[in-house]
Amino acid sequence: MPYQFPLAVCAKMLWQDKLIEWHVSKLTEMGFAVGLWNWPTHDLDKLEKTQGQFFNHEWLPARSSYR
Repeated sequence: MPYQFPLAVCAKMLWQDKLIEWHVSKLTEMGFAVGLWNWPTHDLDKLEKTQGQFFNHEWLPARSSYR
């Protein structure tokens, strides 16, 4: 069976007037994983508290070891 990955949405493309943490919470609530470009510019501790599932541009699960 081929690798299956969840659908991810680029968090910065929607709701541009909202904070990134709000984006992540909303996308998680909607059942999507979160694609996040330029993640080092964000507060990673706040993003971790959202309990979102993050994916990088290669569709691999993001790990806290990237910090």
